Amino acid sequence: MGSDGTLWIVLRTLLALPVVLAAAYLSIRFMLGRKSLRPGVRRMRLVESLPLSAKGVLVLVELGGRYYFLACQEGAVALIKEMEELPAPLSPGTGPDLFDLGAAIPKISALWRKADFNNRVKAWKNDPR
Repeated sequence: MGSDGTLWIVLRTLLALPVVLAAAYLSIRFMLGRKSLRPGVRRMRLVESLPLSAKGVLVLVELGGRYYFLACQEGAVALIKEMEELPAPLSPGTGPDLFDLGAAIPKISALWRKADFNNRVKAWKNDPR
């Protein structure tokens, strides 16, 4: 029975392999191609990014004609400011006065201290809703 059982397992595997490969091909070909409503049309655009550390970055994103200034760190994203129009670009030689970096840094630090994401995830998992 040992060799008959092994032969039957190998035969079933060889018969199932083309079915699995065909299903994978069809999934990739037809399902992933329908991700966006209209191919080639972008709804979101990264305007600019500024790395702050190895794991932290400030980003300016355009979405639907609005601009969002975000602070991103490993495992967390915080909205700093939402804008109707793009802020004026910094000209060479100008300092942080145009953006008021001195006011933004304490706000970013407070957001990171306040955002205890591990506890939020635990509370969400234990939420009876």
